[in-house]
This record gives sequence, C-alpha cells and structure tokens, in this order.
Amino acid sequence: MSGSPDEGFERHVHRAADLDSVTRSTVPLLAWWRDHAASWAIPGTVDPRVTMEHEVSADCASCGSRGKGSFSDVMVRDEAKTIAFEAKYTEPRYEQVDAWRTRGSSPENRTRVLAHWCHLIEAHTQLRIDREALSPLVYQVLHRTASACAVAADATPAEVTYLLFDDGSRDLEHYEADLQRAASVLDPAGAIEFSILRVPTRRGPGFSAARDLCAKAATGEDRAQIVRRALLARELYVFPDSPERLVIEGR
Repeated sequence: MSGSPDEGFERHVHRAADLDSVTRSTVPLLAWWRDHAASWAIPGTVDPRVTMEHEVSADCASCGSRGKGSFSDVMVRDEAKTIAFEAKYTEPRYEQVDAWRTRGSSPENRTRVLAHWCHLIEAHTQLRIDREALSPLVYQVLHRTASACAVAADATPAEVTYLLFDDGSRDLEHYEADLQRAASVLDPAGAIEFSILRVPTRRGPGFSAARDLCAKAATGEDRAQIVRRALLARELYVFPDSPERLVIEGR
C-alpha cells in the first residue's frame, strides 16, 4: 500500500475479489487491516511493501508443473523480513496433501506441483524436505509457506502467519496442530517462523442490513458492491480486544 492508510484501504476494497458475501474472510481482513495492521500484524517493519492477493506461480519449467498459483491474502516485505498472511473466518478446514494429490485429471502433474513448492522452500532453508512426509499436511499451508520463501528468496527471513478472525463460534485448535505439523516437516531447523494471530471479532452495526441486502441481490457483483459500501463505511465488523499471538514450534 502507498499513500495514507485510507487511500490504500479504499484501493484494495475496490480491487479485492471474493467480496460477494459479508462472511468471506477477505471482508474482516480488510476491515481489520486498515486500522490495526501496523500495530499487530507488521510491527517494527520499515516502509513495508504490502500486496493483497499476492500470487506465486505453480508453473515451473524445471519441474514441468502447471496449475493454479498460490494466492496469499497479504504479502508483506521490507528489508528485514517477508511475511505471508492467510486470513480465516468461516471457511472449513482445507484438504490434506494426499487428498489434493489424487484429485483431478493428472495426478502426475500434481506431484510435480508439490515438487515445485518443495523446491521453493528448500531454496530458502537449504534443507531437503522428506516427500513421503507431505501427505498429512494441509495443502494450503504447504503452498503458502512456499510463497513466503519464494518472495523472501535468500535475502530476508520468511514468516507465515494465519490471521484467525474469532467470533467464538468455531473451534480453532486444528490450526495450531496443522502449523505444528507443517513446521516439523517443512522446516525442522526453524528457519521459517510460523505463527497464529487470533483476532477477537464481532459483527458491526451494519452487518445484518448488508447481509440481508446481499441475500436479495441478483448477481455476485451486486453483492460485492453492497459489501464494498459497508466496508468503506466501517459498518461490518468491530474488533473489541487485542489479538493474541502464538508462535508455532514444530513437534
């Protein structure tokens, strides 16, 4: 982001995808990021470069892989560190590597995609990943870690942070276990920092009205415009308490 926080916020609200529902994780992410990121998500960074929906390609000439890239909700980089953020709100748990690898029309290509993600991580950590240990990992955690390593390259430390928007209605314990497992398999030497930032989240005064309008809207773009207006008015979510940070160690 550049310019004032509000200028950057408005630009990203208008550009953001996945705004056709008030409960998409992108929505509380944008609402929280504008006012709280500097204090809680990226403290101590100096002139950070912040990119929303940052893509790292799954295509690799040497691996022969082709496929959907990895889109980090937010990628932050300054001279000292690189952080890939993944936001979660109402989404279900994502599938494990073993299930992902066997889906689709070309399991062979998916195996090559997995090799590509591993190569990006290995280039950063200088350690080889045991391919046989990948199966129980959550696939999204694997490619999000690869994205952080690809952007960091060998210039800065890489970090992966899961932003959990917690309204008290869901069990979030599995995220800690998933990240612990990933840290053990992908980075046994501890070169990458994995963490969780749990953000207490409550519905704002305009949540119900925006949700009801979205339910009546004819198209996805109509719903997105409703959500954008409510976001810009700061009506959808409030964040009453300080986040809690948990740094994950492998097991």
